[in-house]
Amino acid sequence: MKNEKDLTKKQSQKLAQVKEVSPSLKTMHELKEKIRQIFDETNDWLDGLFKLGTWLSEAQNYLGVALLERRLVRFREVSEE
Repeated sequence: MKNEKDLTKKQSQKLAQVKEVSPSLKTMHELKEKIRQIFDETNDWLDGLFKLGTWLSEAQNYLGVALLERRLVRFREVSEE
């Protein structure tokens, strides 16, 4: 999925339509954009850690504990390879 800032005008319009029709997809897209922004714009590791913790809380509230835990386990497995 493209970063929102990289979408063409037509793609931005389509995204707006999708967000109107599906609040769930809207929230997931917003979470994706927030985590991208954390990694793109944070230079200080402590600030990044705080922002990542905040993002995880938001994601957990939306996705639920079980799904988030599965994702985190997979992330740990991949990062250890």
